[in-house]
Amino acid sequence: MARLAGVSIATVSFVVNDDPKAKTLTQATRDRVNEAVRMLDYRPNLAARGLRTQRTHSIAVLTDYLTSVPWTNSTTRGVQERAWDRGYLVTTIATGGDPTLRKGAIEMALARQFDAVIVTTDFTHEVEVPAEFDSLPVVMLNCFSDDDRPRVLPGEQGGGKAAANVLIEAGHRRIGFINGVRDTYAAKERRLGYRDALQEAGIPYDRTLVRTGNFQTDGGYEQAVALLDRPDRPSGIMCANDRMAVGLYYAAFQRGLRIPEDLSVVGYDNHLELSGRAVPAMTSVQLPHYEMGMAAVDMLLDQAPDAPRLREIACEPVIRESVAPPCTAGAGTGDLTTATPRAN
Repeated sequence: MARLAGVSIATVSFVVNDDPKAKTLTQATRDRVNEAVRMLDYRPNLAARGLRTQRTHSIAVLTDYLTSVPWTNSTTRGVQERAWDRGYLVTTIATGGDPTLRKGAIEMALARQFDAVIVTTDFTHEVEVPAEFDSLPVVMLNCFSDDDRPRVLPGEQGGGKAAANVLIEAGHRRIGFINGVRDTYAAKERRLGYRDALQEAGIPYDRTLVRTGNFQTDGGYEQAVALLDRPDRPSGIMCANDRMAVGLYYAAFQRGLRIPEDLSVVGYDNHLELSGRAVPAMTSVQLPHYEMGMAAVDMLLDQAPDAPRLREIACEPVIRESVAPPCTAGAGTGDLTTATPRAN
């Protein structure tokens, strides 16, 4: 291979093994080596490389659950694709929330001598990182710990603000909010974002327009009924997830309210099987789990003593058909406070 590339054996070794010394070579030299690798169909012996470098070029992903929800799959895909791009193999270990399985997973990760660990969860919350991992680089993905380890989180407060701003920019001034389970990280942050948007727009915060749901369709329906049956119902409602927004859709349908002509709706999560197939298609906020997975790998492999300990990935709105300007003949315009729901 060295002869074909017209370089020394050491130069080939630097390029093939991704040695830092390869950065001192010219791009033309690296290109000749890579072309020789391609022509000879060469595959490096990673096991032998590991013996020399004391690195396995592998990352363990320790998670509580592997579920079928889209964002979990997106997170895994983001981690895997970015790790592969950087020459690392990923092994995902799910514990199912079982302490015995968790202990076995920790022992497996240590025995296989992974270079680093990503600890992740299916929803954002605080977790305890095993003390056994203290000797390894660790990044928290979609979770956090009380010892301020490096972590990648969705920018939930900004996402809540973005959701409310979609309605504000459409002209709504009376905006309801159906939040999720009160003590969850997502619910707390999304509510803060909702308040931020109202404050910046000069809209007084009305706590009676904020309802606490359960992140499920039935909770969304129940809280939607409470908002829509008011004589001064809001002209727009944002929900802390798409499931509850589906419940809101049904409550509006029962009352003869058209979306978006009589009521504008914004969901959250951008769960395509719900938001994309709702009628009309639902404006929502995208959870950036694919991007979070990629960012976690980068943070893990590029750690520096002075690097930021937190990276938040923006949650951006996805505009569809469920938002329009307030209906001038209905409630929620700010002046019309006596409108009543339509009869079925």
